[in-house]
Amino acid sequence: MTIIRTALTVLSVWLVTATAWAQDAAPNLVGVWDVELDELVFTNGNRFDAHTYIATLTITEHVGGVVHALYSFTTEMEGLHDGVMEVSARDAEVLGIVSLSGDEIIFINRNEADEAVSHARLISPNEMEIMGYELGEHAWVSRSRAVRR
Repeated sequence: MTIIRTALTVLSVWLVTATAWAQDAAPNLVGVWDVELDELVFTNGNRFDAHTYIATLTITEHVGGVVHALYSFTTEMEGLHDGVMEVSARDAEVLGIVSLSGDEIIFINRNEADEAVSHARLISPNEMEIMGYELGEHAWVSRSRAVRR
């Protein structure tokens, strides 16, 4: 019985330590990240021109595993969505969660009509790859690179 208690105690201490270490594994992500679009394709085959898409991800808060940010973009977009809806600029509040390993982040739009989801992977403390998508009538998939200023 004592061996089992000792083993459980050691395991509990190890889990608490490992969890605390993992939550600190990610660098502080607060800052302005310039987003360089590589591809953004709509289900109807239309594409954003990466050269006219200018975006920033401004991470304002990173506490524990939770990230709060603002995603802002401008683009020349002539009827790419469905030939009717045109979006040339938008600011979207974003909520994120950092993985326990500290190298991945899931982002979702907050208070938005669009239901975009992005999965980011840290390449270095100042660079991340972002893969995103939105389902529904104006569905799309994207791949970007973000670099902290």
